[in-house]
This record gives sequence, structure tokens and C-alpha cells, in this order.
Amino acid sequence: MTNASPQVDANDEPAWRDAVAQWLKAAAGELNSVGFAQIDVDDLLGAEPTHGTRAAVFCMNTAVADLTLRTERVEGLVVLPLEPRKRMTRGIPRLADVLSHPWHYGPGRGVPGIYLLTPAAWAAYEPVEEYRVDLGREGLDADNFAYFRAWRSEHEDAFERAVYIRRVTA
Repeated sequence: MTNASPQVDANDEPAWRDAVAQWLKAAAGELNSVGFAQIDVDDLLGAEPTHGTRAAVFCMNTAVADLTLRTERVEGLVVLPLEPRKRMTRGIPRLADVLSHPWHYGPGRGVPGIYLLTPAAWAAYEPVEEYRVDLGREGLDADNFAYFRAWRSEHEDAFERAVYIRRVTA
């Protein structure tokens, strides 16, 4: 298997791969029963990586590659939460800033989340008002792309916002 993210310190890779392997044991059951599995990067690694985005992308890519080799097609997603806002088009971050963002962990703080999804989960209807902007691929692997998303349901005042880094398999 190739390196899942060229910007990751090689010293971290073995421990991160082991953490992903342990998570996948439980994630397989979730994928089969509900179509997705999710874990926050700090819960997965048992640590608080300063560059949580890079760690989460590495772990998501590793998980997708491993599951795709062993079972069926899954897609991976890293969700990077941003503060809600009243206007959906304000404060769209640059991808370079997102990738280098130092995360701060603790109760009530948003941190990078890793999701694995089946094709059926991707096809599920989500009744929301939504805005998306492509953030490109610079600094990501060839199978990854990033976008900004702002959304709200009918009864919400503010838009939830996040950056998504998605891995698509063939």
C-alpha cells in the first residue's frame, strides 16, 4: 500500500495504522447495519494531534483502502466543523488554511471527524437548504477532493458549516 498522505510524519504512521485497524473491527458492523461509521480523530488515536486534519485524512485514506481491498466499496469523508453563521456564503476558508489549522481539543469543541459510508448512505435524501463551494485538491492525494458546505433545515436560523475532504474509490 502506498503512503496515504505525503504530508504525514513517517514516525506516526505505524501507530495510526494500528488505530485504524482496531476501529475497523467495530466499524464493519456499523457499516452493515446503518450504512456508515464515524469517529473523531482524537478518539481514534487516543491523542490530540496538533494537525488533526492531516491525521484524519491519513486515517480515513488508510481505512478506505483497507476496507476496499477486503470487502465492498466504501467512501471516506473527513468533516472539519466550522462555527455556524447567519449567512451561508461568508467565511469560506482556503484549503491550505484548513490543512494547516491547529486543532484545540476538549469538551464542546468541534474536531475533525472521520466517516466511512456505503453507496446507499450517500444516496440518502437530506431535506436542507444547502450551499457548496469546491476547494480543490491542492495538498491532497489524487483520490481526495475538498469542498465547503453550509446547510440548515427549515426551522434553523443559522447555517451549520464544515469543510469536507472526501475520498472517492473507483
